Amino acid sequence: MFYHIMQTCTFASGISVVISLFLKYQAVRLTPFDPKWRKFVLFLIILPLIISVSMEVVLIVDHSLPLEIREHYEQLNLSNEQYTIVGVIDFFIWPSTVNTSVMVLSVFMFPVVGLLSLWKMRKLFKRTSDRVSAIKNSQRRLFLIGLVIQTFLPLIFYCPISLVYFYCIRTKEEILLQQYFMFTLPACPALIDPYITLYFVKPYRDTIKNWFTMRMGTKKVVIVSPATMNSTLMIVE
Repeated sequence: MFYHIMQTCTFASGISVVISLFLKYQAVRLTPFDPKWRKFVLFLIILPLIISVSMEVVLIVDHSLPLEIREHYEQLNLSNEQYTIVGVIDFFIWPSTVNTSVMVLSVFMFPVVGLLSLWKMRKLFKRTSDRVSAIKNSQRRLFLIGLVIQTFLPLIFYCPISLVYFYCIRTKEEILLQQYFMFTLPACPALIDPYITLYFVKPYRDTIKNWFTMRMGTKKVVIVSPATMNSTLMIVE
């Protein structure tokens, strides 16, 4: 059961990165999406997670909770002093097959979705670059740099550890790297993504700098002379 919970949390973190990419693409579009279309796209993004959770519920109810299965593992652990057997992953039962297929497709689709979003945003920015100021274009370039980093995060964190995982399944070989980092590395993109947004989106970056007094703002104070009623503008740093 713990394995399925960790798998769901890892998968949900990846889905959150894809949703973030979609919302960023929607934010830079000149014309907003139709609300019904936006909900449909978000549903398609979340659909793999819904399927995965449904299959995991079936696996837990049918292959973890029954009394005879728990007694079977208790008997196995009586003669095993090195480690505790809490379950066996069987990829030949249909819920596990469906769940694994969803995971495999999602791992390799995350980078594709990210690159497609990046390409569409670059195309949109290039088409409208002559309509905005130089400062706006500079902000867009920074935004795209952050998007490039965000796009390749799943490729860096998901694919290598997933390939090691599939290798272990195929060869039945135990690799400590896979056992210890299978659920921690895939969660890194969702952990790093907010910091990328905070740094590469200028209003957010300026706000953070002001919070940490790295960039002091100026306050404008208007002083009115009672004698002359003339207004003098004094800038206080």
